[in-house]
Amino acid sequence: MISKLALIFLTLSVTSVTLYGQTAGQHDLKVVNSTETYLAAVVADSSNRLVEIKDYVPGIKLDIRYATKNNFTGQVVYSEARAFARLPVALALRSVQAELNRKGLGLKIYDAYRPYSVTVKFFEIATDKSFVASPKTGSRHNRGCAIDLTLIT
Repeated sequence: MISKLALIFLTLSVTSVTLYGQTAGQHDLKVVNSTETYLAAVVADSSNRLVEIKDYVPGIKLDIRYATKNNFTGQVVYSEARAFARLPVALALRSVQAELNRKGLGLKIYDAYRPYSVTVKFFEIATDKSFVASPKTGSRHNRGCAIDLTLIT
């Protein structure tokens, strides 16, 4: 049963999405860089809405590593230890969490939505580029569709 739920979650996590907004610097990736653009994207498609995961997933634990120095950069990258995702991802996480809770397990999140500026910073810092997203394409984290997580008891 967990593997079926995990498959559903992963399918939602890797669904491709359309980004709205202006081109990001020297790259072709279009990013949302204003509240107005974001709100227009949400009006056009409510699945674009970013939500705070803890508001949708009871009992979820957060260990947002980029809000600490305990990450590959050795630097604090996020000013707050919060996790956001697109609404369908948060709802899928809620279903997975409920199933896991019945088995005495739960989820812990290390990272979720990631601002594009952080992707650029990671690419500049990383010596091995195979483990970070290129700013040219961004990542599913930038789109609110990827979660770094683990199972906990």
